[in-house]
Amino acid sequence: MKRTLSLLASMAVAASINAADIRVGANITEDTTWTSDNTYILDAQVYVINDASLTIEPGTVVKGASLTGGAASLIITRGAKIFALGTPSDPIVFTSELDPMDGSWGPEVTQQWGGLIVLGNAPLNSVNSGTNGDFTADPQVATVDNIEGLNNSVDNDWTEYGGLDEEDSSGIIRYVSIRHGGALLGSNNEINGLTMGGVGRGTIVEFVEVFANKDDGFEWFGGTVDARYLVAAFGNDDSFDYDLGWRGRGQFWFSIGTTGEVTDEEQDHAGEHDGFKDTLVAGADRGMGTIYNATYIGAGATQNEGAFEISDDAGVRYYNSIFMDFGGHGMEVKGDALAGLTDVEDGVTRVDFQNNIWFNLGDGTAADLAVVFDGDNVDATASANVVSFLTTDKNNTIEDPMLMGVSRTADMGLDPRPMAGSPAFSNATVNPPADGWYQDVDYQGAFGSRNWMMGWTKLSQDGYLAALNGASVGGPSAISSVLTTPVGGVARSGFVVGGDVPQLFVIRAKGPKLVDDGIAAGEVLADPQMRIVDRVVGVDVVNVTGWLDVKDAADAIGAYLGLATLGASEGRPTEDATSAVAIVSLSPGVYSAVVSGEDNGGGTVQVEIYSADL
Repeated sequence: MKRTLSLLASMAVAASINAADIRVGANITEDTTWTSDNTYILDAQVYVINDASLTIEPGTVVKGASLTGGAASLIITRGAKIFALGTPSDPIVFTSELDPMDGSWGPEVTQQWGGLIVLGNAPLNSVNSGTNGDFTADPQVATVDNIEGLNNSVDNDWTEYGGLDEEDSSGIIRYVSIRHGGALLGSNNEINGLTMGGVGRGTIVEFVEVFANKDDGFEWFGGTVDARYLVAAFGNDDSFDYDLGWRGRGQFWFSIGTTGEVTDEEQDHAGEHDGFKDTLVAGADRGMGTIYNATYIGAGATQNEGAFEISDDAGVRYYNSIFMDFGGHGMEVKGDALAGLTDVEDGVTRVDFQNNIWFNLGDGTAADLAVVFDGDNVDATASANVVSFLTTDKNNTIEDPMLMGVSRTADMGLDPRPMAGSPAFSNATVNPPADGWYQDVDYQGAFGSRNWMMGWTKLSQDGYLAALNGASVGGPSAISSVLTTPVGGVARSGFVVGGDVPQLFVIRAKGPKLVDDGIAAGEVLADPQMRIVDRVVGVDVVNVTGWLDVKDAADAIGAYLGLATLGASEGRPTEDATSAVAIVSLSPGVYSAVVSGEDNGGGTVQVEIYSADL
C-alpha cells in the first residue's frame, strides 16, 4: 500500500537523522505518542495513569534500565490504554538498555529489566492480596487485587486491577517482541514478560513474543481477554500461566524450552493453569481457558517437568495441539483439580483435551502422560485414572508429529511446521466454535504450511528459525464507498481479507463528517450504526454505534495511516460525535460492513475500510 510504505520510508529517514535516546522516569499522565525515530529508556516503574493513552509507533524500541532494588517496567493502569501498533515488517521491541540487539544475547540472558504490565476492569474470581467482592449482591461488588511484581503503595491505586466490565478495553498489543526481562524484586517475586491483570475482552492481543524471561512468559490474572499468535521462547518459568478465573479464548500458541540441567534457569511448564486462590468470590465464575492449535516443545530429556500443571479447580481445554519433548510427563493434575475431569460445563468436562498429539514425554509411554501426587509420592491410582481420561474417546495420540526441525540454538534449525507426511495434517480435528474469532484450520499444532513467526520475532531476526516463507497478508489495503442508506433500510459494503493471518482494520461509517466534504447536513445519515458480518460463518463479528468510546485508538491508528479525525480539525470544522467506527482484527475470509440509521433514518454514508498491516 503506497500510503503506508511511504510513511514507513519517511520514518526510516527520520530515524537515521534524528534518532535519540529519550529517558522516561516520570509517569505518563496525558495522551502520549512514542515514535520510531527515538529509543525510549524506562528509568523506573513507569505508570500510564489518569485514563491516558500511550501510542507506540511501528518499529519503536523501548528499553528498560537496569535498576538496583527495582525493575524498570511499563504499567498500563485501569482506565488507561496502550496502542502498541507494530506491523509484520516493523515490530515494536521491548528489551534491556544493555541489549546490543546484534544477536549476541541468547536464551541465557534473563532478568535484565522488568516487563510490560496491563491492568484492567474485567472480573476476577479471587485475590492474592486484594479485596474480595460479591457478584451476588445488587449491585454487584467488584473483586479488586494488587498485581504481583510491583511496589504497591497506599497512596494510589496504580497497581490495582479487577472490576465488573467483561468488555473492558486496555488497547491494542500487536506485533510486539518482549525480550530478556523478569527482573527479580525479591524472593520468588519476578515480573512476567506480559502480565495481564483483569484485562477485558475489548483488548486486542495477538502476535506477541516473549524471549528469555526469568519468570513466566505470559500470565493472566482473571479477566476475559482473548489472545492468539503468541510465542514464549526460552523462559525460566512457565510459558503460559493463568489463574484467578481467566475466561478467554486462545489459538496459535507456541512455546519452546531451553536445553540443560534442571535448575531455576530452565523452563518449568508450558502451561500452568489455576482456577482460583483460596476462596472463590460469591457468584464468581471459576474461569475457563479454551485453546486451539498450540505447539509446546519442552527442553528435552533433561527437563524433569511436564507440559502442564493444573490446579485449584481450573477450567482447561486444549484441542488440535502438539505437546512434545518434556522429560517429566505430560501433565500433573493436582488433587484440587481432579473434579474437573468429571464436572461438566456447557456439555463438556471442565478439563478437556481432545485430538492432540503427545510425543516424547517422560519415558514415551502412555503411563507418563499424567501424574498425580499425594504429598511427595505419586498416587498411582489417580495417575492411571487421568491417563485413562486422556486416552479414552478423546482422539489423543502418542506419535511423532514429524516437525521439520527442532533446535534451541541460533543455527536456523527451528522449523515447527509439520512435514508433508505428518499426522498433524491427517488426524481428525475438532471444529472450533464458529464465532468469527477462532480460525477453522485443517491441522494440529500452531503451524500449517507457513510460519507466522517469520520476520517480526527475535527467533526470526537472530537466526533461530529456518529460512522459509512467513505468513502472508492480503487486501484490502483501503476501500472507500459512498452509499445511500434508505429510510429503515441498510447499505452494504463487501470485502475480502486475504492471506494467512488476521489483519487489524479500522472501519468507519461516516455520516455527519461528510458535511466537510460538501454534502448538505440534511442529506447525510445522521446517526450511523454498523455491523461487521463474517459471511462464511454467518455471525456478527462486531456491532458498533458511535466512535467516542474508541476515539483514542481510532485517532492513533488514523494518524499512522494518514486519516483525518472525525473530530473537528483545521479546515474540517464539523465535530462528528455519531459516526460509527470499528477497530477489529479480522481473520482471512469474506465480510460485509452493514450500515443503518440508529433511529431508522436514511441518508448518505461513506464506508471506509483500512488495513493497518498493509
